[in-house]
Amino acid sequence: MQSILLKSGFLDVFTPEFIAKVTQENDFIYLDSNELNISYNLDESDMYGSSLEDDFFEIISELEKKFINLTPYFSDDFELVYFTYNGEYSVSMWKYQNGILSNNSDWIGEFCSSCDDMDDEDEADDARNSFVDENFQSIKDGNPSEEILGALRNGLYEL
Repeated sequence: MQSILLKSGFLDVFTPEFIAKVTQENDFIYLDSNELNISYNLDESDMYGSSLEDDFFEIISELEKKFINLTPYFSDDFELVYFTYNGEYSVSMWKYQNGILSNNSDWIGEFCSSCDDMDDEDEADDARNSFVDENFQSIKDGNPSEEILGALRNGLYEL
Protein backbone atom coordinates (compact mmCIF):
# COMPACT_ATOMS: atom_id res chain seq x y z
CA MET A 1 0.00 0.00 0.00
CA GLN A 2 1.02 3.57 -0.67
CA SER A 3 -0.02 6.16 1.90
CA ILE A 4 -0.97 9.81 1.67
CA LEU A 5 -1.24 11.75 4.92
CA LEU A 6 -4.08 14.27 4.91
CA LYS A 7 -4.75 17.34 7.04
CA SER A 8 -8.02 17.72 8.91
CA GLY A 9 -11.04 18.86 6.89
CA PHE A 10 -10.39 16.57 3.92
CA LEU A 11 -13.52 14.46 4.55
CA ASP A 12 -15.70 17.21 3.05
CA VAL A 13 -14.08 16.60 -0.34
CA PHE A 14 -15.70 13.16 -0.71
CA THR A 15 -19.28 11.94 -0.75
CA PRO A 16 -20.55 10.15 2.36
CA GLU A 17 -20.93 6.97 0.26
CA PHE A 18 -17.26 7.08 -0.72
CA ILE A 19 -16.18 7.57 2.89
CA ALA A 20 -18.44 4.73 4.06
CA LYS A 21 -16.88 2.34 1.52
CA VAL A 22 -13.21 3.21 1.95
CA THR A 23 -13.27 3.30 5.75
CA GLN A 24 -14.09 -0.43 5.70
CA GLU A 25 -10.72 -2.12 5.91
CA ASN A 26 -9.68 -3.60 2.55
CA ASP A 27 -6.53 -4.20 0.50
CA PHE A 28 -7.20 -1.63 -2.22
CA ILE A 29 -8.32 1.84 -1.08
CA TYR A 30 -8.54 2.25 2.66
CA LEU A 31 -8.95 5.41 4.69
CA ASP A 32 -7.57 4.98 8.19
CA SER A 33 -8.11 8.22 10.12
CA ASN A 34 -6.14 10.80 8.11
CA GLU A 35 -4.12 8.25 6.13
CA LEU A 36 -5.36 7.37 2.65
CA ASN A 37 -3.88 4.03 1.60
CA ILE A 38 -3.91 3.09 -2.05
CA SER A 39 -2.75 -0.26 -3.39
CA TYR A 40 -0.51 -0.67 -6.40
CA ASN A 41 -3.15 -3.09 -7.67
CA LEU A 42 -6.58 -1.64 -8.43
CA ASP A 43 -7.65 -4.49 -10.70
CA GLU A 44 -11.39 -5.07 -10.38
CA SER A 45 -11.01 -8.82 -10.86
CA ASP A 46 -8.81 -8.97 -7.75
CA MET A 47 -11.39 -7.12 -5.64
CA TYR A 48 -13.94 -9.93 -5.47
CA GLY A 49 -14.94 -10.42 -1.86
CA SER A 50 -13.78 -6.97 -0.75
CA SER A 51 -16.00 -4.10 0.40
CA LEU A 52 -15.22 -2.30 -2.89
CA GLU A 53 -16.28 -5.12 -5.20
CA ASP A 54 -19.71 -3.76 -6.15
CA ASP A 55 -18.69 -0.11 -6.45
CA PHE A 56 -15.20 -0.38 -7.90
CA PHE A 57 -15.63 2.00 -10.84
CA GLU A 58 -17.51 4.59 -8.77
CA ILE A 59 -14.84 4.53 -6.03
CA ILE A 60 -11.90 4.85 -8.46
CA SER A 61 -13.70 7.53 -10.44
CA GLU A 62 -14.50 9.63 -7.37
CA LEU A 63 -10.95 9.28 -6.06
CA GLU A 64 -9.42 10.41 -9.35
CA LYS A 65 -11.90 13.25 -9.87
CA LYS A 66 -11.42 14.57 -6.34
CA PHE A 67 -7.63 14.32 -6.18
CA ILE A 68 -7.29 17.96 -7.27
CA ASN A 69 -9.67 19.02 -4.47
CA LEU A 70 -7.45 17.26 -1.92
CA THR A 71 -4.44 19.43 -2.77
CA PRO A 72 -4.85 21.80 0.23
CA TYR A 73 -5.03 18.78 2.53
CA PHE A 74 -1.85 16.94 1.50
CA SER A 75 0.60 16.90 4.42
CA ASP A 76 3.67 15.78 2.47
CA ASP A 77 4.97 15.37 -1.05
CA PHE A 78 4.24 11.97 -2.60
CA GLU A 79 4.42 9.91 -5.76
CA LEU A 80 2.10 6.97 -6.23
CA VAL A 81 1.64 4.51 -9.05
CA TYR A 82 -1.15 1.99 -9.54
CA PHE A 83 -2.47 -0.51 -12.04
CA THR A 84 -6.12 -0.55 -13.13
CA TYR A 85 -8.04 -2.69 -15.55
CA ASN A 86 -11.02 -1.11 -17.26
CA GLY A 87 -11.14 -2.76 -20.66
CA GLU A 88 -7.37 -2.38 -20.98
CA TYR A 89 -4.36 -2.64 -18.70
CA SER A 90 -3.56 0.88 -17.51
CA VAL A 91 -1.08 2.52 -15.19
CA SER A 92 -1.52 5.83 -13.38
CA MET A 93 0.89 8.10 -11.56
CA TRP A 94 -0.04 10.92 -9.21
CA LYS A 95 2.66 13.19 -7.89
CA TYR A 96 2.42 16.01 -5.38
CA GLN A 97 5.56 18.08 -5.01
CA ASN A 98 6.10 21.62 -3.75
CA GLY A 99 2.37 22.31 -3.71
CA ILE A 100 1.78 21.11 -7.28
CA LEU A 101 -0.33 18.07 -8.18
CA SER A 102 0.47 16.26 -11.44
CA ASN A 103 -0.94 13.19 -13.16
CA ASN A 104 -0.17 10.81 -16.00
CA SER A 105 -2.26 7.79 -16.92
CA ASP A 106 -2.63 5.61 -20.00
CA TRP A 107 -2.64 2.11 -21.43
CA ILE A 108 0.63 0.42 -20.41
CA GLY A 109 1.60 -0.08 -24.05
CA GLU A 110 1.88 3.69 -24.53
CA PHE A 111 4.92 3.71 -22.24
CA CYS A 112 7.01 1.42 -24.45
CA SER A 113 9.75 3.79 -25.61
CA SER A 114 11.35 1.34 -28.06
CA CYS A 115 7.99 0.84 -29.77
CA ASP A 116 7.96 4.48 -30.88
CA ASP A 117 10.96 3.84 -33.13
CA MET A 118 9.30 1.09 -35.16
CA ASP A 119 8.27 1.98 -38.70
CA ASP A 120 5.87 -0.91 -39.24
CA GLU A 121 2.58 -0.16 -37.47
CA ASP A 122 1.62 -3.82 -37.03
CA GLU A 123 5.04 -4.63 -35.62
CA ALA A 124 4.79 -1.68 -33.21
CA ASP A 125 1.32 -2.83 -32.08
CA ASP A 126 2.65 -6.34 -31.45
CA ALA A 127 5.60 -4.92 -29.51
CA ARG A 128 3.30 -2.72 -27.39
CA ASN A 129 1.08 -5.72 -26.60
CA SER A 130 4.15 -7.76 -25.61
CA PHE A 131 5.34 -4.84 -23.47
CA VAL A 132 1.99 -4.87 -21.64
CA ASP A 133 2.21 -8.64 -21.11
CA GLU A 134 5.75 -8.32 -19.76
CA ASN A 135 5.00 -5.39 -17.40
CA PHE A 136 1.47 -5.49 -16.02
CA GLN A 137 2.20 -7.95 -13.20
CA SER A 138 5.20 -6.02 -11.91
CA ILE A 139 3.08 -2.85 -11.75
CA LYS A 140 0.35 -4.73 -9.85
CA ASP A 141 3.05 -6.00 -7.48
CA GLY A 142 4.35 -2.47 -6.84
CA ASN A 143 7.53 -2.83 -8.89
CA PRO A 144 7.08 -0.92 -12.15
CA SER A 145 10.11 -0.90 -14.43
CA GLU A 146 12.38 2.13 -14.65
CA GLU A 147 11.23 2.52 -18.26
CA ILE A 148 7.59 2.86 -17.18
CA LEU A 149 8.43 5.12 -14.23
CA GLY A 150 10.56 7.34 -16.45
CA ALA A 151 7.85 7.62 -19.09
CA LEU A 152 5.20 8.32 -16.45
CA ARG A 153 7.33 11.05 -14.86
CA ASN A 154 8.23 12.60 -18.22
CA GLY A 155 4.56 12.75 -19.19
CA LEU A 156 3.22 14.23 -15.94
CA TYR A 157 0.98 17.20 -16.47
CA GLU A 158 0.13 19.76 -13.86
CA LEU A 159 -3.46 19.91 -12.70
